[in-house]
Amino acid sequence: MYQMVDPAFVEKQIMNQEHSIKPPAYNSYPYTELDDRIFEILLFLIYQREIRDKKHLGNFDDITLMQGVGEQGRDCVLHYKGKSAGLIQCKNYKTPINKPDAVREIIKFSLYYLLDNNLISDIDNFTYLLVAASGFNQRTSLFLSAFNTNIEHEEDLEKWINEVIEGYETFKNAKLTYEGIKDELVAVLKKIKVKRLTPEELNVMVDENPSIAKRFFSLHVVTSEDEIVKLREEVMKKNRMSYSDFLNHVNETVLNMEYIRSPEIKRKLVNRTDDILEQLYDIGEDKFTQFIKAIQVPFKNRFADRGMLTFEENLPLLTDIVIKVIVMSFVRPNLELSSEKGRAIKIASDEIVSLIFSEGNEEYDLVVLQLLKYFNNITDDLGEITTVIVGNSAPKTCILGGGGAQIDYEYIIDQIVDIGSENYKEEFTNLKNRFKFTYHCQNSFSFKTLSSVQELEEKLTENIRGNTVGHRKALLGD
Repeated sequence: MYQMVDPAFVEKQIMNQEHSIKPPAYNSYPYTELDDRIFEILLFLIYQREIRDKKHLGNFDDITLMQGVGEQGRDCVLHYKGKSAGLIQCKNYKTPINKPDAVREIIKFSLYYLLDNNLISDIDNFTYLLVAASGFNQRTSLFLSAFNTNIEHEEDLEKWINEVIEGYETFKNAKLTYEGIKDELVAVLKKIKVKRLTPEELNVMVDENPSIAKRFFSLHVVTSEDEIVKLREEVMKKNRMSYSDFLNHVNETVLNMEYIRSPEIKRKLVNRTDDILEQLYDIGEDKFTQFIKAIQVPFKNRFADRGMLTFEENLPLLTDIVIKVIVMSFVRPNLELSSEKGRAIKIASDEIVSLIFSEGNEEYDLVVLQLLKYFNNITDDLGEITTVIVGNSAPKTCILGGGGAQIDYEYIIDQIVDIGSENYKEEFTNLKNRFKFTYHCQNSFSFKTLSSVQELEEKLTENIRGNTVGHRKALLGD
């Protein structure tokens, strides 16, 4: 199935690179000065090392470098448990890759898949990683960031498909035509996970592997005072938990959950981690902070300094929130994350999901939902909120067999911050006469009772669509 490269041959190519005049690396690595094949080998070695260091737990556990000819649109194949789980395609262009070139590459591989279904083991869990030595222009980045949605509505799609078919004898000999394969091809393009790797991100990966870097580049020590200051700042940044480290922490947390029986469920959750956090790709910790704050209800003492929300200092809280969003995505796969205050998750223009997370007080979640009207310019209609997700574990009273957990309204009112005036507090107090708020224990569920992804999805669908604490009846009253 795979035309693998002899490791001895790869080592010989690297040794040739070591004994040649290696491009000097100053502030970044000159990838475009490498031969195309050497660039592919660099990516292979970096990912091979990361996989061995368990940085891709639950996603990939092996990598194969392809021969370089007849590779069917793949420079490297990523494996998981012996199956094809992804690929790496390298583009060593001197200029940022444009949108047509990027999309044609993805179309090319997808057409090969239509001719040989062995190229993808599970279409729902397959990652296409596009690496661009000079990066991506803005249009390309925006398009790839929501590729599965954008591709279906791309006006040049027919043109690009025809260009790829005409450009390869394999496709012409197979007598592929746009009309004949359009529906099947689009279905594939809407499924595979397309990710991009920028030179800035690759720089970090190479920095973390100096033994590999020195085999490809002539490393220069920078000694100017300004550069020393800059390097010191970079070191300080790296001492903070990076986005990728946070992603790996979430994945490891899921994989180590003792109360999830099914390895399949664990893997599904891990695979969706990328889907969710990809929406925050490249925007850094500040934007992530905004998203988390949009989820949070402003109880007192949530954060000592509300201006700071670092991965390290709030790791358990952030991990729990992200996992809840991942679970939600099982039945709402098209959700979008937002930093809009009070509405951190959107389904569509006419549907809003509000994830309420009251740490340690799950029974208060539904009541706190009513406060959203105060966090959304006061005039917003409560009826706009059509779906509510609450914590997926029962409150302590339910766990201990205490039956329904009644809401302590007075406690909540005392905990509210920044409502604005006593009138608002009085209005909120009156809400308990309009709405029925009871956390019904029988409607909560636990991963302990589930053994398959299908069972999990069915249970989540049942809870989210009506038979749970946050159903519409509770929102709008009897």
